[in-house]
Amino acid sequence: TFYYVRGGNNDQNLLMIDDAPIYNPSHLFGFFSALSPDAIKDVKTYKGDFPANYGGRLSSVVDIRARDGNMKRFGVAGSLGPYTSDLTFEGPIIKEKSSFIISGRRSNLNWLSFKPVEERTSSILFYDFNAKLNVRINENNRLFLTGFVGNDDFSWSSVPGDNSFGIQWKNAAGTLRWNHIYNNRLFSNTIVSFSRYDYFLFISRKNNEYWTSAISNGTIKTDFSWFPNPKNTVKSGIAFSNHHSNPGNIILADKTLETNLPKVPQYNSLETVLYASNEQKVSDRWTLNYGVRLTSWRDLGPTTVYLYDGTHKVIDTAEVASQTVYEDFINLEPRLTIRYDLTSSVAIRGGYSRTVQYLQMLSNSISPFTSLEVWAASGPRLKPQKSDHTSIGVFTEFGRGWSFSTETYYKVFYNQIDYKDHANMLYNPLIEGEL
Repeated sequence: TFYYVRGGNNDQNLLMIDDAPIYNPSHLFGFFSALSPDAIKDVKTYKGDFPANYGGRLSSVVDIRARDGNMKRFGVAGSLGPYTSDLTFEGPIIKEKSSFIISGRRSNLNWLSFKPVEERTSSILFYDFNAKLNVRINENNRLFLTGFVGNDDFSWSSVPGDNSFGIQWKNAAGTLRWNHIYNNRLFSNTIVSFSRYDYFLFISRKNNEYWTSAISNGTIKTDFSWFPNPKNTVKSGIAFSNHHSNPGNIILADKTLETNLPKVPQYNSLETVLYASNEQKVSDRWTLNYGVRLTSWRDLGPTTVYLYDGTHKVIDTAEVASQTVYEDFINLEPRLTIRYDLTSSVAIRGGYSRTVQYLQMLSNSISPFTSLEVWAASGPRLKPQKSDHTSIGVFTEFGRGWSFSTETYYKVFYNQIDYKDHANMLYNPLIEGEL
């Protein structure tokens, strides 16, 4: 689940479940996906040719849709394995009107130590839980409620049964979606979603002392799909998001000692998105998909802003009051895809897209076996990352689900960051000076 697409970093990939972003979609440092396959209905992947309704990342979008649950009959499925065990329930609440699905998975890895619990010096645990509720109010209105929780917890100690040190990370996401059909040409989806990711590096589990970082997001948006005629499909939407990031601070049992420690400034940002696109069937062979995405990003207080010179030294500081805007960006992101059908099963497709990313992960390790992550928002020092992506390729379909494609692309990245030698990313109020 740590993957790199067309020259991008792993933080430049957006993975969503029912429109809620998942910031660390992995268990066991990337050996397992954080999303159970039993809870997934559909997956769509985009590698740069993003439609206008997707944004916020430069390299790829993985749009995952959770299963809705069976409206006709109950079902149970599960498995017991050497590494993980899982169990899934689904069925109708009211037949043909509402349904549910609940799916859970847990690791079974502690047996690998071949020791009784009281003699173990390490513990490995991860689990995830998915649930979805599907309600058909009437012919024109449906509600979907999705929830996801994932947790990884690793601890160890030199004393059997103690497990004083440890690493833990948590994912949580939820979505409420209202699907409304106005008529046979127009429908909308209104979505309220929340997502949060927490990371803990325990100094002492016994005393509950740890270093922690976090990132969270809350979004409300409405998407419209309009079919004015058989040759055009128009999509548009508006979204408002609140982003919060804690780049890492220390929590101690002795609160007096904790107050004497430096505090790493946190990030609070507001994002507004407007988009519109049209998929147009120009002729029997030519199809155009064109659109534009307009994004606004504003950084808000309370926080402390540090200003640096060319040698990364602090030259000034500014205290920003609550809800005060101290930096803002506006970007236009055009998208265009052209498709020409050579035959009914072979097509040539080319396109261009400009994408902008306001959040980026700071890490001085490229190893997939660490999940230590610090998320920072664009601001006075960290400019929004951008990319221009152009591609052309041939796509064929053989039937029965088989397809083949070959594609070439040219991609330019802007405002990419690098790190000073021996950069300190763990607990540093001046973390932007390391870049």
